[in-house]
Amino acid sequence: MPRKIPLQHTGGMVDESLKARTDLLFVDLPKSGELLEVVKVLFGRYRCLTQSRDTEPSRAEEIRHAEKTLQLIDELQEHLSKTPESIKAQIGLYEWRLNREFNLQPFGGLNQELNDLRLFAGRALNDVKQWKSKTGERPKQEEHDLLSQVSSLLEHEGLTKLGSADLASKILRSEGVRVPEDPAKAREVILAVRKREHPRD
Repeated sequence: MPRKIPLQHTGGMVDESLKARTDLLFVDLPKSGELLEVVKVLFGRYRCLTQSRDTEPSRAEEIRHAEKTLQLIDELQEHLSKTPESIKAQIGLYEWRLNREFNLQPFGGLNQELNDLRLFAGRALNDVKQWKSKTGERPKQEEHDLLSQVSSLLEHEGLTKLGSADLASKILRSEGVRVPEDPAKAREVILAVRKREHPRD
């Protein structure tokens, strides 16, 4: 049975907190307080991005949801078309009291909007069906970007490239972010990110 489609995270409260054990990793660094505040902002941004990514529905879920939308539009319009005349009359009365306009077809505007929605949702569904399917493990671009960003901050504080990669990896892993533990492999990830961001450098 298909799972209930999740509500994709698109914003809200930003969590910039770090664990006490993570704070301790900054103690021996120059300007540790300023650096810690910048890193907290980076973690907050990372968490927002990954919450959106991790709650994104699959391609099949997107298609099923759009198909269900089209079905519900048809069902609603059919249901409204069978509204008893007495109910229509009462709706018209309340509309008159509110707007001083009498409408013999109280659902006319809604039906037009539903027709437009059916048209646009149908076109969107056809487009989505042509897109490449989202299969396999979700990419870890956000994790790798965060590793590169934190490492860059540490490099500017005087750490060596390998040393900054090592400490950045420890900081991220302390917060449960899965990145390479080995400093050399962490450095490889960082270089790959920077090559992607600055391909001509």
